[in-house]
Amino acid sequence: MIFPSTTAKEFDFSPIYDLPKIKWLNCQTMYGIKEDKVAYIDYSRINGLQSVTISGKYGHQNLAKVRGLKSLFFYDGQPDGNSLEDVFDGKSLEELEISQSSIRTLRGLNAAD
Repeated sequence: MIFPSTTAKEFDFSPIYDLPKIKWLNCQTMYGIKEDKVAYIDYSRINGLQSVTISGKYGHQNLAKVRGLKSLFFYDGQPDGNSLEDVFDGKSLEELEISQSSIRTLRGLNAAD
């Protein structure tokens, strides 16, 4: 997803919450000419999510509540804590990529079933 720099109001993700299943999502939450605007997305409200690519320091909500996530690509993110367990439930994870993040420990990383 790419947000146009001229978007005046907060981008609305709510229509995807009503879809029956989304397996893969690439989500950027910071936008605007200087990335001075933030859109908020609640991952716990997305049905069937298995793979997510996250970009943007702010606006990502409830990723830790998503069960069954198989792949996570986390770029330029600042979770509330500094470990993976603060970001997501790693019990089913098969792929992980982290870049330019405030995560400082892989605590919470578990082997996939």
